[in-house]
Amino acid sequence: MSISEQENLQIKSLVDEFVRAGKGVAELVRVLRERGICTKYHAAFDIANRELRNAYINARSEGLSPSLDETTLEFCKNGKSVAEFANALVDRGFFDKLDEARKIAQYEMLSSSSIKQNDSIMQSSSIDRKEWRYTGCCGNNAEICRNHSSMDSQIVPKDKPFVLIGSDGKTYYPMYPRDPILPPEERIECTCLCQGIVRDDVLGLTLEERRELQARIIAKDDGKWEKELNARNRARAGIK
Repeated sequence: MSISEQENLQIKSLVDEFVRAGKGVAELVRVLRERGICTKYHAAFDIANRELRNAYINARSEGLSPSLDETTLEFCKNGKSVAEFANALVDRGFFDKLDEARKIAQYEMLSSSSIKQNDSIMQSSSIDRKEWRYTGCCGNNAEICRNHSSMDSQIVPKDKPFVLIGSDGKTYYPMYPRDPILPPEERIECTCLCQGIVRDDVLGLTLEERRELQARIIAKDDGKWEKELNARNRARAGIK
């Protein structure tokens, strides 16, 4: 569907209004259709879902959505699961589709974890570097997966930002995965991790030596855990 520049401006204005008011997707779909911006339901639903999702992420970063901020704080503070958080987002009218709510819930919880992890790295005197680790999953966004997979194993001083080439071709400098300086499309489905690296003089080994030692131990022990698990399962089932 082709959207004119004027219609796009109308949509942006409506989305800003809805985010500030804490309104959901269904109501935005209704308004889009009533005003003739997008009369077909499925097209209007796709636009409303996408625009509200991205806007809520930006609003969260900029502190423009107190109700979403309070909900996030409530669930992170009480140690609730992503599923419980996602259900609450639907129940409270932020989103109508559970899969979209789940993306936001996952993003919020992972973002909270990233901030805490970054603070921990910065406060540790034994850590002098940090490493970006790609976990192999960025939802269904193949372009984001390619961008983030190229970030894997990038190491920088702990007080310096990483260098990320976004799907839009622009260069960004996040301090950690899901850093608020990144655009929504680089944050929402990102599950990457940031790991602190202990100083070489603390352990008496360089990072390369540590990883070589780790690889040898894993290779030596590989398969042992599986044999032990099979033995326990067979014993539990009464199989000799």
